[in-house]
Amino acid sequence: MPLAYGIGGLISVPQGAVTGNGVPPASFKGQLGQQYFDISQSPPVEYIFNGVTWLPGGDTPATTSTFGSVQLATLSQLQNGNAPAGAIVPLSNDVATVIAGVVAGAGVPATTAQQGFVFLETDANAVLGTAPNANTALQPSNLAAVFAAPPAGGFGSGTPRPVAATTLNATGLAAFAGAATVGTTLGVTGATTLAALSATSGAFSTTLNVTGASTIAALSATSGTFSTTLGVTGASTLAALSATSGTFSTTLGVTGASTFSSGTFSTTLGVTGLASLTTLAVSSTSTFTGLATFNGGITLGGGTLTVGALTAVGTVQLNASGASATTIATGGTGTLALGNATGNTVLTGALTISTTLGVTGLTTLAALTQVGTTLINASGAATTSIATGGTGALNLGNATGNTALTGALTISTTLGVTGLTTLAAHTAVGTANINASGAATTNIATGGTGALNIGNATGNTALTGALTISTTLGVTGLTTLAALTQVGTANINNSGAATTNIGVSGTGAVNIGNSTGNTSISGGHLSILGSGKTLLVNGGAVTDFIGTGVLTAGTQTIANTNIATGDVIVLTRLTVAASTTLGELTYTISNGASFTVTSVILGTPGSTQTGDVSTYAYFIVRPT
Repeated sequence: MPLAYGIGGLISVPQGAVTGNGVPPASFKGQLGQQYFDISQSPPVEYIFNGVTWLPGGDTPATTSTFGSVQLATLSQLQNGNAPAGAIVPLSNDVATVIAGVVAGAGVPATTAQQGFVFLETDANAVLGTAPNANTALQPSNLAAVFAAPPAGGFGSGTPRPVAATTLNATGLAAFAGAATVGTTLGVTGATTLAALSATSGAFSTTLNVTGASTIAALSATSGTFSTTLGVTGASTLAALSATSGTFSTTLGVTGASTFSSGTFSTTLGVTGLASLTTLAVSSTSTFTGLATFNGGITLGGGTLTVGALTAVGTVQLNASGASATTIATGGTGTLALGNATGNTVLTGALTISTTLGVTGLTTLAALTQVGTTLINASGAATTSIATGGTGALNLGNATGNTALTGALTISTTLGVTGLTTLAAHTAVGTANINASGAATTNIATGGTGALNIGNATGNTALTGALTISTTLGVTGLTTLAALTQVGTANINNSGAATTNIGVSGTGAVNIGNSTGNTSISGGHLSILGSGKTLLVNGGAVTDFIGTGVLTAGTQTIANTNIATGDVIVLTRLTVAASTTLGELTYTISNGASFTVTSVILGTPGSTQTGDVSTYAYFIVRPT
């Protein structure tokens, strides 16, 4: 806004109108309410500055929620929809012209390449596969009627296609020209003749049930393969049987060679030839007159198995469930050897040894109760591993005596000690918890005269509770203290070029100082490095070193008992308030009592500018 000399000095006057060729550019900023006339048009177009931008005619464009100025669209723009963006509206006569040109029911028939109108098909015509009208569309609701009354020609074509079904029923003759794979159960109630049933032409993944008498001359991998269970409810005689599993409710007699992946027999299994079984479960008596090889396991449901000489390859389960006692080699005088050449020997229950347990190889014991002296790896250079593969606690010690470790103790994870423990030399790799819970006092190196070193080469050392130091705390690396109480002089990073960080990663306040003495920062400048951060100074009371004041007739005295001769007061005017004239702000100090701010007249500094009633701010700095 222009300035002019008036009564009392310079005063502001309104800016006059300006002219130019074309719309005022956005970079041209005028005074609030100033006029601009575009003289490139006749008559000139008026613009008024609203403090942010130039508005034509002084009014803002209309919106859907506010009134304002608009521009009228042409008939061509209304018909073609190509009016410019903004507050553009059509004439009512143009709208009437466009509506009169619209034809009711206009449209085109639909094709495969063009959207349009169609007829909807009925269920009856959908079943017949006909349509009385062109452009007839099938509805999703027509599909149920079509599947309920399929066409006379049936579904499918001459080209084979796969069919996946949950249930497939046939009441008459069912012919499968190719292979048939049944994923769950195949039930046959009448006579059935199979020319060949093998992995090539037939596979049964669960159960094949035959309710009548069955005589099979030969059932082997060549003519019959059952991946899970073969169930026969009547008497059966098989010259040779090769099956993955078999369940027989009465008697199975096999006179030739037999191979079982698994078999369950409720009464009697008699095999007179060579028998090779992966898994066998028999609830009664079984007789093997030839060589019996068990590749899997032997399960006895409730009977007794007596074997003169048994060779079992695979898992052997003895008394796998129930409360009966299992007796092995109790009546013999020879050695009972348990274990194998390469794997471990695992005892899952408690082991009670009445005499001596001698172990020469690697042994895993789930639960061991030993009364007396136990020597583990008493001599030799081999490593002794105890509980290295378990996830539970390893308890060492006894109720009354001490537990002595004669060599060095290396702990890879956590050492938990609940009682008094004395360690001659202790190396712990991983987390070491000492007195992790409870109210007892933990003493470390209280009776020694050497240095107590706490910390590591690269990580931090964290003390989660309060730390009280009676003499001196010496820290050479990076240290994080949760709570520290220090009485006396505390030296942090007293020498060297390393940076000292205090509170840099925390979100709370960092308080430095004390109640009576000064807080000194020596050796360098004080820098505030955080982006958007500043110096915060306590204010609000007249005894503080920062505040605001208001001049009365050009002067004000502020009582501040903390003020001292030599202090530097920085003054800045905030507002002119109702001042009729302004002066230069100065100050005088009354030591320990107050300071006075005065507005003096330029040219006659000994005179007070009484028309100055400005508000001002002050900041007091004390040089060292």
